[in-house]
Amino acid sequence: MLYGEETASAALAVAVSSAQAKSRPVPVHFTSADSGAYLRVITPNLTSEELPGFSIQADGDGDNRLGAGCIVDSMNITADLKAKVKATFELMMLTVTGGQDGITTPLNQDDMDVLKFSDGLTYIGGEKFCYIKNVSIDVSNSHGADEGYCQGKQTKSKHAKGPFTVSGSGTLPVDSSSEAERIKALAAEKSSLLTKFSGRNYGNGVRAMVLFDIPSIQYTDDSKSAGDANLEQSLSWEMIDDLGYDAPFAIHMISKEGE
Repeated sequence: MLYGEETASAALAVAVSSAQAKSRPVPVHFTSADSGAYLRVITPNLTSEELPGFSIQADGDGDNRLGAGCIVDSMNITADLKAKVKATFELMMLTVTGGQDGITTPLNQDDMDVLKFSDGLTYIGGEKFCYIKNVSIDVSNSHGADEGYCQGKQTKSKHAKGPFTVSGSGTLPVDSSSEAERIKALAAEKSSLLTKFSGRNYGNGVRAMVLFDIPSIQYTDDSKSAGDANLEQSLSWEMIDDLGYDAPFAIHMISKEGE
């Protein structure tokens, strides 16, 4: 799977040490020193080591609050036909302190660019599904909300990370391709999911992008329903980690510095 201008040089390809490309696309990126854009590939920490914390401040509610020891507990991405891609995050904090000085961060039009479903691309089982109507991805670090409290103080002292999970769903038209995926669901066979959304053009064919790559999924539910004119196939799935050499879940992001 190659993105970008047709004149891209193979000599500028970002190295891929190993990847299993059976029944799934493998993203390949090319460097461009003049683009001003950066590639970030995010993979999960599957060890028992706790995630690093950060601080976040929320202003404008009457008492500017600073949260310390923040970690991301879960993330949800949804993209629907004729709509924008939406992302929500649930954070857990160790302490929250009010009465902070407000922080002013100016925004310009570039900061408010959006990703649209229409500028997306979805592959399931290595096959492109052009007429998919929606896709959702739920990611969770499964932190224990009641773990990490110590007698002698009211706030949490540490976070307790649980098993990393990824699940989601999608709605497809009923055709031979979606039926092949439904048969996999009935037979408990594996498939794969890759979905990509693009934003504004930075120039020279380089666009803002977020790509979710899940090499192995297993279906958990399937159902049919009446669409506007034809039957639709809904499939629910969960990530499985069975390859050993590819990350079971990866987010590829292309953005300008500071975004």
